[in-house]
Amino acid sequence: MGEDQPNGRGEQSEIGFIMDLTQFDELERKIVGVIERLEKLNAENVELRNQISSLEGEIRRKVEENEQLAARREELLSNQKDVQKEELIRQKVADLLQKLNGL
Repeated sequence: MGEDQPNGRGEQSEIGFIMDLTQFDELERKIVGVIERLEKLNAENVELRNQISSLEGEIRRKVEENEQLAARREELLSNQKDVQKEELIRQKVADLLQKLNGL
């Protein structure tokens, strides 16, 4: 019994081996695809983390700016004229002047 076996088992073994190699090649191709996709996802993850960090910094700056503007607003509101108080004082001064003139 040499390489050429009369019962065809040598040929079947070769076909089975070729099928195994084909399956192995397909598995290898899928694994390579998964690895490539993983590398892309890792790169995307790094990019997204950088964007998050940048946006967090921007949020911190905006919060600080908002706090400064709120403080400035409060300052301006406290310095704003109170029209009712002003009118009351004006009326009292006018009354006092009238009383003085009546003397």
